Amino acid sequence: MKMKVVVVLNGEPPRPERLRALVERFPVFAADGGARTCLEAGVRPEVVVGDFDSVSRGDLPEGWECREDPDQHDTDF
Repeated sequence: MKMKVVVVLNGEPPRPERLRALVERFPVFAADGGARTCLEAGVRPEVVVGDFDSVSRGDLPEGWECREDPDQHDTDF
């Protein structure tokens, strides 16, 4: 079975209303600095993954699931 998801990366973000519309249809995952884009759009990702060099875990709301991988070569796009 194929599953479609949205991965939010650090970079030029989509319009907040576009990201909110995608959340209604697909699970959203954030990669490192993409968490900031989600936060600014009022979107809670399923999980935030990265080495956390572009966003601090302390800047994210309590309860957001974060998985840290310190190897930047595995987590940066």
